[in-house]
Amino acid sequence: MRNLVKIVLYKLYDFLTGAVRKFIHWFHRVASDLKLKNIILFSSMPDFSDSSVEVFKLMVKMDEFKDYKFIWFCDYPEKLLKIPNTIIKKRIDNPLFRLVNLYYESTAKCCIYTHQLLGNMYNRKQLRVYIAHGSFGMKRHVASYNIQIDYSTHKIHTFMIYKNAVVCGLPRNDRLFDNSVETRVKLGIETYDKIIIWMPTFKHFQFKGAFHPPRNDFNTQKENDISLQADSAFFPEVEKTLKDCNTLLIIKYHPGQDLKYVSGRETANIKIITDDALSKLSVPLYSLLGTADALITDFSSVCYDFLLTNKPIGFDITDLELYKLFPKSSPATHMPGEKIQSVRDFCDFIMKVANGEDRFEKDRKKLLNKVHVHKDNRSAKRVVEFILSEGRGRGLFPSKAP
Repeated sequence: MRNLVKIVLYKLYDFLTGAVRKFIHWFHRVASDLKLKNIILFSSMPDFSDSSVEVFKLMVKMDEFKDYKFIWFCDYPEKLLKIPNTIIKKRIDNPLFRLVNLYYESTAKCCIYTHQLLGNMYNRKQLRVYIAHGSFGMKRHVASYNIQIDYSTHKIHTFMIYKNAVVCGLPRNDRLFDNSVETRVKLGIETYDKIIIWMPTFKHFQFKGAFHPPRNDFNTQKENDISLQADSAFFPEVEKTLKDCNTLLIIKYHPGQDLKYVSGRETANIKIITDDALSKLSVPLYSLLGTADALITDFSSVCYDFLLTNKPIGFDITDLELYKLFPKSSPATHMPGEKIQSVRDFCDFIMKVANGEDRFEKDRKKLLNKVHVHKDNRSAKRVVEFILSEGRGRGLFPSKAP
């Protein structure tokens, strides 16, 4: 009986979402002929971050955009300080109620985003730029990911991963090249010999919008999203190893991770850092990532961004069999680093980093050349140049002065 009710509810949900989607599309069609204005829209996840903010920081300094109004859509606009010539508006996840912002989304000349759809899907003149939030990934994409790709007029990426990708590199990766000493001083972590950052991907997704069903990227239900943390030996043994090596382990959970399924425990040498904490210190996440001496992750695309640093990577594969990956993904091909399957492996990786042992450098460089066309800190500049060039071709921006 319970299964029958579940099936009926999902069928009803599918019917209702289909009806709402048609209603939304009708509104977009009606608004698609509105006159475009000197407005540029931005959004990112988390708020005011990622590649969108790197593009924004360049644009606000340029004469070409001095007559433009910038609008940021954020989940928590009250947390942001006032930004000159910029309007901060509440982002609405629910696609039906999101129609309240349709006027802005239909009259902006350019929309730049990394996650949630932005702009009018039927306006052929409007420039919509989706900047990928990962160089490459082994996770199977959900349907919403494919929608954002189709919805954009242009897709910024690091290599020609799909037809018509614009290969500029990801602007957030520019921060990997920031001054490590300055970043460590800002964070107060300059006394450690080594810094390792642990960035697991999410499994149970903490989705903010009530319109979508909960997402779980495991094939099977689990009580702990990180099996290693559930081992009673993990924290005491890892803490001892870190202390002996004068190494700090920083845990940075994915912003979408449902924190009920991970540990919030910290020790003297194991610290959790949040997006809010980084924001208060004015340290972009990828500046922190760039200052790390090594990365530990699992199936997250962050490892492919981290290839640009040419530093060691450890891969937690304890849940490999439970996770939904692309069929062609394999540890041998797509994981150029130490494979971690136990607390002992985790501690061994820490000691190898502390001792400067690195036997995967050739493998990393081989994969780096496949995933990244550009290997510098000028991706934001290339994206802005592309936007200007494409916008001028559409008559959205004034032509260059002779």
